[in-house]
Amino acid sequence: MPLVKLTAFSMPTHSVVQVVQGVFASFVNTQSGSFEDVGLSASITPSSTSNKILVKVSAHGIAQNGDNSKTELALLRGSTIIQYALRPVFSDTGGSTDYITGSCAIEFLDSPSTTSATTYKLQFRTRDSGGSTRFNDFHTGNERSTSTITLMEIVG
Repeated sequence: MPLVKLTAFSMPTHSVVQVVQGVFASFVNTQSGSFEDVGLSASITPSSTSNKILVKVSAHGIAQNGDNSKTELALLRGSTIIQYALRPVFSDTGGSTDYITGSCAIEFLDSPSTTSATTYKLQFRTRDSGGSTRFNDFHTGNERSTSTITLMEIVG
């Protein structure tokens, strides 16, 4: 009986062929108006230059203080910002030193056009010169949150 060489088969368009997840559970804080790495990232190596990457970020425990404080998040592919998210000001009736905590979700369908390892990461900054932004914090004692970034390679 002759040997049969098996080759990779073609997946139908829109099939998910790879899933990678990054998890970040540490607390970080910034008062900077410049974007800084949060610590949440994941890398994926696409199998074809025509495939797309669906990036899903679930960011929790985003706390801000300051009367006009806003938190801005940036999703990056490598060093390039591909999506922004702004956590707007919430009414702060307790004074400017109180932290107001919330969550943010980002979804972005990217076309990296590469078969090289590609890293996606999250950065954040405060948009108020007197404010502060915390990440993975619920400001209720020592409770912390966990944030995730999920990458799904989709056949293009």
